[in-house]
Amino acid sequence: QPSAPRLPGKEPPCRTSPLKAESRQTGFPCLQELLNLRFLMLGQNQIGTLRPEMFSGMRNLSDLDLPLNALTLLPSDAFKPLIALKVLDLAESHPEDLPEGLRRVDLPLNALTLLPSNAFKPLIALKVLDLSLNCIQKISPKAFAGLRQLLFLNLDNNRWQKLASSRLCWFWTTTSSLRRALQELYVRNNQLELLPADMPGLKKLDLHNNPWHCDCQLASLVQWMGRTAATLSPRDAVKCVSPPQLRRRSLGGLQEDALVC
Repeated sequence: QPSAPRLPGKEPPCRTSPLKAESRQTGFPCLQELLNLRFLMLGQNQIGTLRPEMFSGMRNLSDLDLPLNALTLLPSDAFKPLIALKVLDLAESHPEDLPEGLRRVDLPLNALTLLPSNAFKPLIALKVLDLSLNCIQKISPKAFAGLRQLLFLNLDNNRWQKLASSRLCWFWTTTSSLRRALQELYVRNNQLELLPADMPGLKKLDLHNNPWHCDCQLASLVQWMGRTAATLSPRDAVKCVSPPQLRRRSLGGLQEDALVC
């Protein structure tokens, strides 16, 4: 992101060294008088702890960027004073709890390995969720329960293969309202072998660089790819890895009778 413009000869009044939020510090005093502040970027500092009093008075803040920090403590009420907060960027910050009312959450590069049931349930207004560049291997069937307004989901560059104890994708077992609402889904560079096609509202889908197992269980996805108006990964880039007779074949060029179990 571009840095904030500076007046000639002026240095930022609150930035002489990396910010630290430790037990002895109760807030960011130089910011608390900025009652009309709407955007706050605190990335690439040494903030390890957040508490409600740190954001006292920031009632109009809508966008808070905290990437590349070292958060080890994030109480559920940490953002309580931020009643107008809509966008929260916590990339590479290792968060544990998130405030309600958010519309966008960015969580890339947080070494997440598992998404349990109801992981985002309080975030009923969430529209954009970025979970890319983690190490997610398992997604609970109800991990996205409650996200009825989610439009954009990015799971690129993880290790997602299947649901715990199931070969069915979470689309079949999570709420039907999410399947209807979701418009953009990114699952590139995972370990997916199967993905159902029950995604009626989808407008964009990226799914290449996965080890697709092209048998009868993938037939609904292949059929959907042939008739959808959604923007897809380059069709030639989505290829079968197994079975051997279909290896390197493009999913978009497969006939239904070739997908046998």
